[in-house]
Amino acid sequence: MDDATREKVAAAIQTLPSPPALMQRIIKVAREPGVSLRRLGDIVVTEPAFTVELLRLANSPAYSLSQPVRTVQQATVTLGVRAIRNHAVAHVVRVLTAKIDLGAFNTEVFWENSLRRALLAAELARIAGFEDPQEAFTLGLVQDVGYLAMAAVWPDRTEELQAIQMLGAKRRLEREFEVCSTTHTEMFGVLTEHWDLPIDLAEAVGAHHQARPSIQDRRVRRVSLLAGAADLVSDVFHSGGSEESVREARGILAQIPTRSDLTLESLCNATQDKLPEVAKELRIRVGHQPRFEQLISEANRSLIEITHEYEDLTQALQKALEEKAALARMLERANLELQRLAATDELTGMANRRRFLHVTDTIFQDARQSGEPVSLVMFDVDHFKQVNDTYGHGAGDDVLREIARRVAGQLRTGDLVGRVGGEEFALVLPNAAPRDAWAVAQRCRQAIGKDPIKCRDEREIRVTASFGGASLEKGMRDATVDSVMKAADDAMYLSKSSGRNRVSWSKVS
Repeated sequence: MDDATREKVAAAIQTLPSPPALMQRIIKVAREPGVSLRRLGDIVVTEPAFTVELLRLANSPAYSLSQPVRTVQQATVTLGVRAIRNHAVAHVVRVLTAKIDLGAFNTEVFWENSLRRALLAAELARIAGFEDPQEAFTLGLVQDVGYLAMAAVWPDRTEELQAIQMLGAKRRLEREFEVCSTTHTEMFGVLTEHWDLPIDLAEAVGAHHQARPSIQDRRVRRVSLLAGAADLVSDVFHSGGSEESVREARGILAQIPTRSDLTLESLCNATQDKLPEVAKELRIRVGHQPRFEQLISEANRSLIEITHEYEDLTQALQKALEEKAALARMLERANLELQRLAATDELTGMANRRRFLHVTDTIFQDARQSGEPVSLVMFDVDHFKQVNDTYGHGAGDDVLREIARRVAGQLRTGDLVGRVGGEEFALVLPNAAPRDAWAVAQRCRQAIGKDPIKCRDEREIRVTASFGGASLEKGMRDATVDSVMKAADDAMYLSKSSGRNRVSWSKVS
């Protein structure tokens, strides 16, 4: 990754959401040497969404346990600390990537392919006698998450990234570098640092395309090799059963020492049989799952048909593909522009009211689950009508644009500002208690009023703004976005009536 790409990636990654505090705690505690299963279970049970997913997964064909697992404490005893940690990592990655705007990138196909790799890796680990097949499952599920990060950084290249995933493993890294000057393994390393994921997972992901991974830890090296083998076997499905992918898959399986007979056919069919039910438990949508024989039969039939008609169809097919690709790119650009226009205030570049309320609602839902505070701040430009009347509406527009720029420079990563009215704005501040949110509001207020605003005609206008805030805190489960916004609005009008250019705070009734 060159310096320019590194700067672009670093800036984009900083805008991505951060893991929920409770999930970070589960992963951190699970890393501690000698942590008790009881203590880990007591922490897990405080995160309802992860608890439900963990129990559903423990009772799925991914584990095939003889007895049902009904409680978190049972799950921790049955699965073990490392498996809990790994599933927590996978849960965090899936939750966070679901919040990232990936434009036209097809996440359903991505997660179906990821789940297939996970099941293949777990089955290979079991047959090869690896200590913890579920570690291989987790790695298989997240090893290509770097693609989602690439799609977030380069939304204009999602079509190429979508196509790259369908290539064979050997060609994939080359094309990624050609398109984005980096690879999905490097991007996963960046996400590991940003989300504080386990280092051993990043090492395994970073080396899973290497024939001989240069990893010191034997366990991490073995699981990385199993992930690479699962990748090659998964290529059989991505390629539609091509002869080359089948040959590569048989070759890698021949190199794996096994405790029982292992054939490509049996491995693929066992995985395809499990995939729909495990996908249902993990809430991953999948399509029809052909068995190995059907895949190969269809591939052979297609090859014969193509061979018979190749001479007549080549030129027409090439033209059709070019036209389709051109139309797809046009449609993608149009959709991206429509999404941008639908979510953005044209004058200031901020989120518009609809986008702001949608994101705020999601943040409030997360806060209610995690118990973390979230604050909402409203602010209004003082005497804005006088600005328009005295200097004209063009100057008023210049003032609003500059205020948006100044406020954006005072916000933390994860904060969102939106224009919710003519000269009225709102901030939503995740993980911000009243004192912290009040400090952010003060910085914004000072930034607005500190220096006069220079308009397009070189005239300078000094303006101030009045702020009001309210917070959703732990235990306030009945509070809604509307009630917190009303409390913040009341506080803003208190600032107005108290002399303007100040910050007031209100409790949610």
